[in-house]
Amino acid sequence: MRIQLKKMLSILLALIFCFALVSATALADEPEEETHEYAVETVDELYAAVAEINANNYTATVTLTNDVTLLNSGSFAITFSAGNTTIVGGGHTIFMAPYRGIYVTNSAVVNLCLPDGTDSLILSNGDITNNLTNPIVYMDKNAEMNMYDGAVVCKSKSEGTPGGFQLSGNSVLNMYGGVIRDLFSGPIAGGVMLSNFAAFNMYGGVIENCINRAAGNVYWWRYDFAGGGGAVVISDSGKMTMNDGVIRNCRSEQTSGGAVFIMNPAAIGGSADTAKPSFIMNGGTITGCSAAQIAGAVGAFYYGEAEIYIGAKAVITGNRAGYFGGGVAIYDSPYEGTGGVLTIADGASIYNNVSDTAGDDVMLWRGTLHLGSVGTGLILEADGRTIDGWYDDGNNDAEDGNPIRYSADNMIPIGTGDYTSAIVMKAAHGAAEPVTVTKTFDGIKNNMIPSGVRLEIVSCDTSETVAELTLTDAGAEVSEDGMTYTWTVELPAGTYTVVEDRDSAQIQDHTLTVTGDDGVEKEVGGGEAAVFGIVNSYSYVSPYIPPEPTPTPTPTPTPTPESSHIPPDLEGGDHFAYIMGWPDGLVHPEANITRAEVATIFFRLLKDEVREANLSETNDFSDVSEGMWFNRAVSTLANMGIVYGTNDGMFKPSENITRAEFAAITARFDRTARTPNTDFSDIEDHWAYLEISKAAENGWVNGYPDGTFRPDTYISRAEAMALINRVLERTPSSPEDLLDGMITWADNMDTTAWYYLDVQEATNSHDYERPAGSSEKWTKLTELRDWTILEQ
Repeated sequence: MRIQLKKMLSILLALIFCFALVSATALADEPEEETHEYAVETVDELYAAVAEINANNYTATVTLTNDVTLLNSGSFAITFSAGNTTIVGGGHTIFMAPYRGIYVTNSAVVNLCLPDGTDSLILSNGDITNNLTNPIVYMDKNAEMNMYDGAVVCKSKSEGTPGGFQLSGNSVLNMYGGVIRDLFSGPIAGGVMLSNFAAFNMYGGVIENCINRAAGNVYWWRYDFAGGGGAVVISDSGKMTMNDGVIRNCRSEQTSGGAVFIMNPAAIGGSADTAKPSFIMNGGTITGCSAAQIAGAVGAFYYGEAEIYIGAKAVITGNRAGYFGGGVAIYDSPYEGTGGVLTIADGASIYNNVSDTAGDDVMLWRGTLHLGSVGTGLILEADGRTIDGWYDDGNNDAEDGNPIRYSADNMIPIGTGDYTSAIVMKAAHGAAEPVTVTKTFDGIKNNMIPSGVRLEIVSCDTSETVAELTLTDAGAEVSEDGMTYTWTVELPAGTYTVVEDRDSAQIQDHTLTVTGDDGVEKEVGGGEAAVFGIVNSYSYVSPYIPPEPTPTPTPTPTPTPESSHIPPDLEGGDHFAYIMGWPDGLVHPEANITRAEVATIFFRLLKDEVREANLSETNDFSDVSEGMWFNRAVSTLANMGIVYGTNDGMFKPSENITRAEFAAITARFDRTARTPNTDFSDIEDHWAYLEISKAAENGWVNGYPDGTFRPDTYISRAEAMALINRVLERTPSSPEDLLDGMITWADNMDTTAWYYLDVQEATNSHDYERPAGSSEKWTKLTELRDWTILEQ
C-alpha cells in the first residue's frame, strides 16, 4: 500500500512539475498581442468592425477599400469606446453623417494612417455648407488619437461647436503629421478646442485655413469673451504643446487669437479659479494668421493662471491683428484678476507681424511678461534692415488708456527682463545715423586717377556686409595734399569695420578716416581696417509727455516651462569638482565613460542630505559587491531608482555607457510628468523613449543635425561633463569667466575646443556669481572634496 502511495505521489509531483514547466515555457514564448485585420468596403462593414473591436478591446487595423459615409443616428455617427484601432485609408474618405461626427472615449486609441507616412486618409463633412451639430471628432475620458502624414481632417462647418476636434476629460490628440484644414466654427475654435485637462501635442503637420466666424456683437473689451481662435482654443486646464509643424492662414473673424486663443472658461461654463490652461510653443511656425481684434497669432483673454510660452526655436511672423498684438498678446479683464503669464525665451523669432493700432509683435495688458532677447539674423520687412532688439510700439492715450502707436522715429528700446505693467512692442532696429567715410590719396602714380578701389562696411555683430562703396559713389576733391573721396552712409546702432579692397599698383600712400555719429574721427593707415561704433540717441517728442522714470527691469534668465530647473536631489548651488582625472594625470575628455564611473559621478552630485537618507551598500546586482570602489555609489542610486541593471541581473559596471543610458539616468532625477517628445527619428521604439524625451524637453540632451539621437552610441567623458553641467546650470561662457591658478590638464589646453569650458567646470571647485541674465563667472577657487571618505 505504501509503495503504491509513493508511486502515486511521485507521478503526481511529476505531473505538477511538467505542468509548471509547460506553463513557464508558454509564458516565456507567449506571442505579442494579435492585431486583428478588417477590410472595409461599406459603411455596414465599418460599423461591424468597430463594434467587434469595442466589444473585445482589440488591437486592430481597419483598411478602407472604398469611400464610406457614416449613418445619421445616435448622438454621434460612430463611437470608438475600446481597443487600439489604426485606420488605413488607402486614399479613401470617411464622410460624416449630416449633423454628426466621430466619438472616441473610454481610453480608446484611434490612429489615422501609418506612422511611416505611406498611407492617406480623409475625414470630411464633404463641403463647408453642411452644418454639423458636432465637430468631426469629439474625444473624452482618456481617449487618444494619433495623426500621421497622409491623414487629412477637412471641410466642415459647425455653428455650435469647434469645426474639427473637441477634446475633454484628459483626452490627447498627437499630431505627428497630416493636415487639418478648411474648417469653420461659429462661436469658438475653427480647428481644435481643448478643455478639462485635454492635451494637443503637435510634433509636425499643418493646420491651415481654419476660421472662427463672426457671430453677433462680441467686443474685445467684454470680460467674458464669448469666442475666438481661428485654429485652436484652449480653456479650463487644456494644454497645447507645439514642438514643430506649421499653423498658417487661419483667422478669428469674431474676436481674437488668429491661430491659438486661451479663452476665459467662464464664457463656456467653466471656472477660472481652478483652470490653468497653457500654450507651449517649443518650435514650429505660425504665419499668415489674423484676428479681428487682438492677437493675430497667439493670445489669451484670462483672469486666471493662463500661460503662454514661446521658445527659442519658435517662429511667429506675418500675422495681423485689428487692434493690438499682431503676434502675441495677453489681454485681461480690467475688472478682475492679475492676468496670465507670457514668457518669450531668448532667441524667439516674433517679428514682421502687424497690428492696426499698436503693438505690432507683442502686447501685455494685464499679467506678467518674462521677456528674453529677440531672435538673431531677422530682417525687418519694411526696410530690409537687420532687427536688433525690442522697441516700444505705443503709448497710453490720455482719454481711454488704450495704447496708440506713435511715430517710428520715436521708438524706445525695451530691455529684457520681467514686466507687469501694460506694454506693447515690436522687433525692430534703431534709427539710422549718418557716418562719414573719407579716403585721401597722398599721390597718384604716373598721374593716373585711382581706380579699382572698393570699401566694405561690415557689421561686427553679424559679419554681414551692410554697405559697399566705390569711388564712383563718392564726391571727389583735389588739393595739394592729394585727392580726397568722401562717402556718407546711414547705419543703425552697432559696431562696424571698414574693409578696403584696392589695386595697389595704381595707388601710393593714402589714409582712411571714419567719422561716426559721435563726431569722433578715427584714422588708420593704408591696408588696415577702421573699427567704429554707432550709439543711437532716442527722445520722446511733443505731444507725448514722458511718464515718471522707472528703474530698468533687471534681466533674468528665461525659464523653460516646467523644465528649466535643477533636479531637487542634485546639488546645484555648490560648484565643487566632481571629476578627479585619471592616475596618469590626464582627464581624457574624448575617451568613453563607464557605467560605474557615471554612477559615481551622480553619487557625488547628490545633495548631502539626500545621499545620507538613501545611503546603501547592498544591491541586487550579481556583479557589484562590497569592497568594489563603486559599490556604495551603485547601491545608493539603485536604492533611489536612478540606475537599473540588465535583464540577467547584472549591472555591468565596466561597460561603456550609451547615450540612451545616460539620458535615462538624468531623466529619472526629474520626477515630474512629461509629454513624450518624438523629435528624434530613431527613438520611437527604443526602451528609453520616455526618458530621452524627458531629458530632451528639459534641454539636457541634444540630437544630431540629421534629426537622430543615436541612442546606442557610446558617450564620451567630455559629452558627459557637458550634459551634467547643463543639468546643474553650471555654465561659464568664455575662458575669461574662469580664474588663474585653476587645475589644468595637459589634454585640455585648447581653449577653442568645444569641451574646454565644460571640463574645467567639472574639475575645479569654485565659488561663482551669475549676474542676472548672464553666464556664470568664477570668483574664488575652493578646496577639492575628499570623495574617498564617502565612497569607501
